[in-house]
Amino acid sequence: MLEGEASADGNLRVTGAQVGADWRAAFRRWLDQNISYPLGALREGESGSVRVRVIAGPDGRVRSVRLTGPSGSPSLNFGTTFPFSGAQLPAFPPPADPEGVTIDLTVNYILLRR
Repeated sequence: MLEGEASADGNLRVTGAQVGADWRAAFRRWLDQNISYPLGALREGESGSVRVRVIAGPDGRVRSVRLTGPSGSPSLNFGTTFPFSGAQLPAFPPPADPEGVTIDLTVNYILLRR
């Protein structure tokens, strides 16, 4: 049986705001609730890493998301970018850049064979 795990541990860089452990923990919870292994990729046995750049306002509202390092799988790429579209992330602690906070994130999709 194939199962998948989506992991972003240690693959996060934030510019435009000083984020500490509290914000990182809240963002991790958001990822856990919103990013999962795409079913299409599981069915096809696809794994890989997807890098995205997210621009958000100081309030955490996502302004844009784009692929900066696509995988070879359209399902994985879409499964990573779609949840960010128009999303509300945890607000950034002040002072955050009013022009936008940049989040560079890598999500690793790993197939588990059981």
